Amino acid sequence: MNKRIVIPIIVTLAIGAILIGSLLLREHNKLTGAQVEIVVLRESLFSLETTLTEETTARKLAQAEIITLTQTISGLEANVAA
Repeated sequence: MNKRIVIPIIVTLAIGAILIGSLLLREHNKLTGAQVEIVVLRESLFSLETTLTEETTARKLAQAEIITLTQTISGLEANVAA
């Protein structure tokens, strides 16, 4: 083959390889960023689940205390009426 044909082909292929490499690197960085964001979101989800569990427990304890107080009030009302 003629050098006048081969050199432009090689240069074009080299430029293409450089462009593809830079695109792959950019996409890899985007993927890494997305993976980090997923980890952060999972940690936030775990924190929210923990908070929800704590709040649910507190609500159940408050409901039990309300029932106890209601029973105490009923008992006191019965004593006053008697």
